Amino acid sequence: LWCWSRVALGAVTPNPLYAPPLDRASQPAWLAKLRTEREAIRVAVNYSGAIYLDPAVNWTRLSYVQPQIHVYDRYLYDPVEHKYTVDRYLDDLKRRYGGIDSVLLWPTYTNIGIDARNQFDYYRVLPGGLAALKELTAEFKARGVRVLWGYNPWDQGTRDEDEPHWTTLARLLKETGGDGFNGDTMPSMYKQFWDAGLDIEHHIVGEMEGGGYPVQGGRPEDATFKSAEWSITGWGYFNYKLYEDNITYRYEVAPGIDKLKWLDGRRMTHVCDRWAKNRTDALQYAFFNGIGFESWENVWGVFMHITPRDGEALRRVSTLLRWLGRERFIQDYKDWEPYSSDLLREGLLPFAAGGPIASRFLHASGDCLWLVVNRAGHEARIQLDTSSCGGGTTRKLFDLYSGLPLSASSEVQLTLEPNGYGAVLATSRDLLIQPLLKEMQDITKRPLHSFSAHWEPLRQQMVGSASSAPTALSETPPGMVLVPRTSYRFRAAGTEIEGGCDLDRDSFGVCCVGKALQCPRDPECATPCSFKGKDDRGVDVQFPWESTPGRFHDKLLEVGPLYMDKHLVTKSDFARYLNATGYKPRDAYNFLAGWRATAAGPVPAAGEERQPVVWVALAEARAYC
Repeated sequence: LWCWSRVALGAVTPNPLYAPPLDRASQPAWLAKLRTEREAIRVAVNYSGAIYLDPAVNWTRLSYVQPQIHVYDRYLYDPVEHKYTVDRYLDDLKRRYGGIDSVLLWPTYTNIGIDARNQFDYYRVLPGGLAALKELTAEFKARGVRVLWGYNPWDQGTRDEDEPHWTTLARLLKETGGDGFNGDTMPSMYKQFWDAGLDIEHHIVGEMEGGGYPVQGGRPEDATFKSAEWSITGWGYFNYKLYEDNITYRYEVAPGIDKLKWLDGRRMTHVCDRWAKNRTDALQYAFFNGIGFESWENVWGVFMHITPRDGEALRRVSTLLRWLGRERFIQDYKDWEPYSSDLLREGLLPFAAGGPIASRFLHASGDCLWLVVNRAGHEARIQLDTSSCGGGTTRKLFDLYSGLPLSASSEVQLTLEPNGYGAVLATSRDLLIQPLLKEMQDITKRPLHSFSAHWEPLRQQMVGSASSAPTALSETPPGMVLVPRTSYRFRAAGTEIEGGCDLDRDSFGVCCVGKALQCPRDPECATPCSFKGKDDRGVDVQFPWESTPGRFHDKLLEVGPLYMDKHLVTKSDFARYLNATGYKPRDAYNFLAGWRATAAGPVPAAGEERQPVVWVALAEARAYC
């Protein structure tokens, strides 16, 4: 297994971006160098791009917004009604940030490893099984949303499928109608996954967490762009530097250029920054490159919600990108010029100084598009020279972001709000553009800065179980002992790997310290630890005496008096309870695993009657008590 995690395996971290030019004066030479390198890569890997002609998978070209979602998310599954709620989930995302194009379903990590079930079992045992998962997938597709599964290549110690992972995954995707998978920790897609889909006539998309960008130190196949022949989408972690809190990514002011989008303009990358409180950098990097965004909010049960300001920015950006993708301005284009000199700027003013920058896309028809981002926290006035785009007297100009026509002049002047966006179109064609203009007029009436950018963790409220009424007893009930009222220091620490671990508060030894590890090679990898960083995202739980969720808990509590059983509940105790109540679980998977089925109900194996009962759910244990 080869992973690429920044903390665990820094030696094989991919570099997904070409560095930007220094300034406007150096841009032509920089651009010529990128074009030369692109041709050299295409020759080196014998690149054809033929996969984009496959209608079974080329839907990725228009999949601009994709969240990862846990299947147990309360907006997607109702545990009271025991049913999936796709419409509720999608309607919420449409309302908050404009909706999605594909979804990544994830039922495995962080649950996997608690028993022998492998990652594929976690799909099989979802409520209703694979049949319900097939219906869930069909509901998403009926709303125009494609479905990917999470795949964990590091799942090597659980139940063996007795066949390669790619064989099992392809077969299950075909059975449920799934479109592909996300390769967790994988730098590039093994060709065996693509071939497994071909073998059963169900072509599948592979979206790698590492993006498919070449890395050194992994498999030899990971060191080149070869996998771009069969892997056409992936994530993009577009900056690996961290602020002092060791959890917030630091982005360069001047965005880099997506190497795989540069290799083939039909490629779809989803820029991912799951622990970000502010998504402005990630969104602007995506818009400038004409690519997508990973709108991940439920991060292992921690709600890293998109703020209203970021939600409105995403709504506007995705509305433009979807239309421009369908019209082949940012897909199948004739040419792409990042850091276009058409946007007037002092020749020696470094792009790293911030301010407006533009990407120019040349349509096959000769039309031109400029995508502009303001990399400054203040308002900026831009001057855009459109004379390089042909069309003559028939050319029409549009401010797509504001949804307004512009006067037919060679120079366009616009004002961009702080950290804002712009899009200018020059066309000689009669495009069906009025619906887009109307929509953009409607959704840009309010400036972005009027929406709140405040982020704070989602508060939790503990829901306790019903307690028996206090009763004065003359003697201790049989089999129980009295626990008198006493002071008890409750101390606990969450061992979640991600989400921040504050070394200054760690008296438990759960935070990672010392060197970056090479796993699984280094012996220290055998002891799990939590990535150090500021603990303010809401990881773990919130007890009633705490103001927010956090990893560390320390409280002196007054406990008791109460009666407690002397011994654990045995299998024979639970068997008597079943016989008396006739209880049967709604979902019997693994219920009392190892017990024998009889006409009178399940009974423990001979000789195990006095063992503690296991394989019961929390709700079942509460019902027993």
